[in-house]
Amino acid sequence: MITGYAATSNTGVPYVMLGEDVPSILVIPGIEPEHHLPDGLRLQGVRGAFEEIAECRSLAIAWRADRPPQEISIETIAADYVDLARQLELTDLTILGVSTGCPMAIETAARLGPRCRRLMLVSGGASLSSRGRDLLDRSIALAQAGLWRTLAREQIAHFYPGLVGEYVLASIAWLFPGLYGRPEDPAFFVALTRAVREADLRERCKDVDASAVLMNGERDLLYPPEVARETALLLTDAESVTLPRAGHGAFKSHAGRITKLILSNL
Repeated sequence: MITGYAATSNTGVPYVMLGEDVPSILVIPGIEPEHHLPDGLRLQGVRGAFEEIAECRSLAIAWRADRPPQEISIETIAADYVDLARQLELTDLTILGVSTGCPMAIETAARLGPRCRRLMLVSGGASLSSRGRDLLDRSIALAQAGLWRTLAREQIAHFYPGLVGEYVLASIAWLFPGLYGRPEDPAFFVALTRAVREADLRERCKDVDASAVLMNGERDLLYPPEVARETALLLTDAESVTLPRAGHGAFKSHAGRITKLILSNL
């Protein structure tokens, strides 16, 4: 299913393409400690997460350009994605934002105008909850201290609330931090996390012409259902779906339900 991946010569945005045709979906994932293209098991995990969608619609999954930390902002990232969409000649596009990639997705959709006909946000919204900002502050402090094991364990425990998340998944993240990402230099992760922490796209939502669907877990601490509903009210034509018993990691824990929602709204 993977047709190729490379850094575009103009923007430096690394991306993976899945499917056989010109992509009709641009996926903007959330922040990870490692911002480079994944390889090995992590790349296979990317393929697995979107494989069912790619059987119906080709897609491009875009990461972030390797910019100096002082140049990182939601606006510059969105400008890079717009350049990528133009270079790949993507029209009649669906933008799928996941987690902390959602503010970037909103800004990109606003900039693309008629090129973007559909906006889908999973575990995200126009701004973080107050608790979400506290969690990102904690993530920044851990990254600056180089405590990647602790960062992985705490984020996984928050993303998958319940005994399995706290004691099983979080323990795996602690034991195998390379699966989650452990860069030598935290500067990029810190700058990107700060940009999302401060992001408030509520006014920008009014500039998005595309219809939208938001899918948020009932127990999401970063972007709870009330944030999703507020975001939906600000968009031109949007609905908000709450996923029972799901946390911020709903894209994986409730993959089947989310995939059906995405495919039914394309």
